[in-house]
Amino acid sequence: EGYEGMMDNSGAGGDTNKGLYGDYMDLDSMVTEIDKGLFACSQCGKNSKSRKDLKRHIASKHVQSPPVSCQFCEREYKNQPSLQAHISQSHRNEYSSLKFQPY
Repeated sequence: EGYEGMMDNSGAGGDTNKGLYGDYMDLDSMVTEIDKGLFACSQCGKNSKSRKDLKRHIASKHVQSPPVSCQFCEREYKNQPSLQAHISQSHRNEYSSLKFQPY
């Protein structure tokens, strides 16, 4: 389980490119299947057996998106996965207290 519940991931899921990576171009168009079960980044040629991992690579390395801010300290990060990693390392207690507060 990640920290998706505290972030706006509307549209996340399925084969959409919203959510973790923002709302930008079709990442699938930047992935080429070069062999059965082997994919390549059309920007740099990086190979991967996982289309999902390659789309994550493309989003983080080749697509410009607006930075996202940490709700706890206001630091800005390049993308949602970077922000989630920061929160899990630096704000675990704050996140836990938000997540488990009774209504």
